[in-house]
Amino acid sequence: MATVVLSGELERLTGEPRVTIEAGTYQELVRNLSSRFPALNAGELQDMAIAIDGMIIQEPAFTEPVGPDAEVHFLQRIEGG
Repeated sequence: MATVVLSGELERLTGEPRVTIEAGTYQELVRNLSSRFPALNAGELQDMAIAIDGMIIQEPAFTEPVGPDAEVHFLQRIEGG
């Protein structure tokens, strides 16, 4: 199962700093995570950048593979100007 590291607001919504979730793709991960923690809105999660095993993905990548031993971080997008 993939390990999802939750920080800040996400940790407050789940009460846990990290959880394990079974998923083969990013889309499955978001769906299973929001199903397990109803306070997590799937749409809001999809608006965040993610890092899968240290590789940062800015755009939603619904079919991005998530390995069984992956570590996933949800990151607030930073906008500059």
